[in-house]
Amino acid sequence: MPNRYYRNTQIVDGRFYGIPDFVYADFSDIPGKEFIIQEGDRLDIIAEQIYGDSTLWKAILLYNDLGYFFELVPGDIIKLPIDINQVLSRI
Repeated sequence: MPNRYYRNTQIVDGRFYGIPDFVYADFSDIPGKEFIIQEGDRLDIIAEQIYGDSTLWKAILLYNDLGYFFELVPGDIIKLPIDINQVLSRI
């Protein structure tokens, strides 16, 4: 259930996940694959294409240790977790 300590609570597979204001988690042991940013890419669009859920953009942001004020530039390379649920279980 959503709680007051978390913003942006979302439901995935019937479970509630919230991203706190500051998340300090180590995702280095979670395997990922490289994704090259193209013109017009946004994390929410990428999340929808890869995982079928645009709200998972926050998990991609945290997995890549990007700040909330970031800019995707064509040619940049980010990593996408192969199993997004492993990231969600740590946030």
